[in-house]
Amino acid sequence: MEELEVSKELFRYNNQDYVDKISRLYKWMHEKEAFPYKLIMYPTNRCNLSCPYCPNSFARSSGRFKKEDELTEEQWIKITKEAIDLGVKEYRIFGGGEPMVRSKTTIDIINIVKDHNVNLNCEIITNGSLFTDEFVKNLVSKKLDRLLISIDGPDSKTHDSLRGIPGTFERTKRALKLFKILKKKFRTDKPVIQVNMVVNNKNYNKIAKMVKVMYKLGVNEL
Repeated sequence: MEELEVSKELFRYNNQDYVDKISRLYKWMHEKEAFPYKLIMYPTNRCNLSCPYCPNSFARSSGRFKKEDELTEEQWIKITKEAIDLGVKEYRIFGGGEPMVRSKTTIDIINIVKDHNVNLNCEIITNGSLFTDEFVKNLVSKKLDRLLISIDGPDSKTHDSLRGIPGTFERTKRALKLFKILKKKFRTDKPVIQVNMVVNNKNYNKIAKMVKVMYKLGVNEL
């Protein structure tokens, strides 16, 4: 394939990443072989919380999502290594549930990606309530690129009532505090931390307080 000349002025950020994506699209358009750029993984649809607005809450409560129906850790590791061999650049660990329910599998995937090449982009979406000190330290030291945490209120009363499990807010808050401490210790801005908030009639009037609390906890985006 002829090398594409892409003007740097067109892309202010991550120019080489955009060039790579465009190159692969160019190949597909001309029916040439090009491997995927991004891999999105759902380790589990199970969850440790009980949020009433979750699209999988009914299926989960009716026993639809079972551990034995999920891919094994060995299978996820194989998929991750195959993706690396294919030249996949972005790894997204999401879930119809909570990825940290399968903490070992999730952490192993991140470690494999980052140990292969620290510049490969990796992010995880989580409710943040299952992080141990060891997990937090691992994610900071491995330079996880992005962490998306779901928090629905600036205090325990609001968040826990919406998440259905007491103590959830304090556990997640503790994890965020530790991320802030360790990022400073390791002198890194990674992971970038984004908090997702489901606005509803229980918390819409607490957004201003939410901004202040998340800022103090070192959150980058809300």
